[in-house]
Amino acid sequence: MWKSVVGLEGFYEVSSEGVIRSVDRIAFKNQKVTGSVKRPTYLRGYQRITLRANGKMFCKTVHRMVAEAFIPNPMMLPCVNHKNSVRDDNRVENLEWCSVSQNNQHAWTHGKKRHSDKP
Repeated sequence: MWKSVVGLEGFYEVSSEGVIRSVDRIAFKNQKVTGSVKRPTYLRGYQRITLRANGKMFCKTVHRMVAEAFIPNPMMLPCVNHKNSVRDDNRVENLEWCSVSQNNQHAWTHGKKRHSDKP
């Protein structure tokens, strides 16, 4: 299932499996842009993608784009947690909204954070 990337509607879509693609559209001076799947880069194990729209660049993490598109956040929680602790497993069923303290506790519990790690 595909949904628009929040804030970049009409430019990019995100799948429930964590794939990002641009959409077919007419760009500047009636130039046709053909959509394509975007390849992520990695930062500390997290997938991220640089997107462009309206002359601006946006660097976004894939897990946050999936969560924003597919998971309601009525409590306005700030963090997206990977339930299985695998940072590049961005399937919607592996993600959940949580508080900073819940996210840190999950990292400690699953051995992803040590005393020497910086927050």
